[in-house]
Amino acid sequence: APTAISTAYTCVTVPVNIARTGGEAVRGYSVKFTMSPNLILCSGTASITEGTYLNSAATTSFHVTDNGGGTYTVDDVILGAGCGPTALTGLLFNVAVMSMEPSGSGTITINTVKLRNCSNVSLFAQPGDPPVIQIDNTLPSVLVMAPNDGTEVFTIGATHAIT
Repeated sequence: APTAISTAYTCVTVPVNIARTGGEAVRGYSVKFTMSPNLILCSGTASITEGTYLNSAATTSFHVTDNGGGTYTVDDVILGAGCGPTALTGLLFNVAVMSMEPSGSGTITINTVKLRNCSNVSLFAQPGDPPVIQIDNTLPSVLVMAPNDGTEVFTIGATHAIT
């Protein structure tokens, strides 16, 4: 997958993963994050899609709330009877972003993470470091040094240097 927003890859998907130390089953989570001002969602809140961490275990209810100012809350919970995964790592959700800036970098900062076990009791969670998304929307430029005056005539099948 592309690792930078560019003229070739205008929309880049950034995974938001969970990494934890306790192995207690997770029934739901709520994650609030903020994007730097130079990033925007590719297709509105539809750009934030559910990962496999919870929905690989059972039917889920996945919701995205636009809080304004580039801040979003993502909630996901397992529905019905049963409980969730005990895996220490996994993909919570993806965020597809783009930028109109010519160059630089953007970030997605996780503000808060709330995990709940199968009895709806809070589990320890803390946000990780924000991912940095490189931005390079500068179009490439080419300058032909030779041939360059427009009067050159080339013979079919002959080899000529172009610089």
